[in-house]
Amino acid sequence: MTIVLFIVAQALGFFGLYLTWRGVFDLGFAFMLVVTMLGLSFHVMARDPRPDATSVRIACFATMLWYATFLSAKLLFEYRSLAISVMAGLFMVFVGSIAAFATWSVVTRPLQYDVEEAE
Repeated sequence: MTIVLFIVAQALGFFGLYLTWRGVFDLGFAFMLVVTMLGLSFHVMARDPRPDATSVRIACFATMLWYATFLSAKLLFEYRSLAISVMAGLFMVFVGSIAAFATWSVVTRPLQYDVEEAE
């Protein structure tokens, strides 16, 4: 299940890059996608010792939250109307703060501590 979640997170990032290539998003959005995709890939595949399944799931969840933050920031800066911009800004702040805490929990969490093993 963890590998499927990792593949879905990366596939959504690739879909965002495809939409950038098609002209839907700009290069700033694509840059933020690439940075989050590389961070997730580094966490899952390149860290030594390898992280446990719970840490990978938290990292995938944090990546999805960052994607939502980027999309709401894009909607905020397009300024379609006042109500949409205000709601997109509030959503961006709320989800961005959750994403920041999730990222912090991934960074500070010991790599070999699995919740399933502790029970």
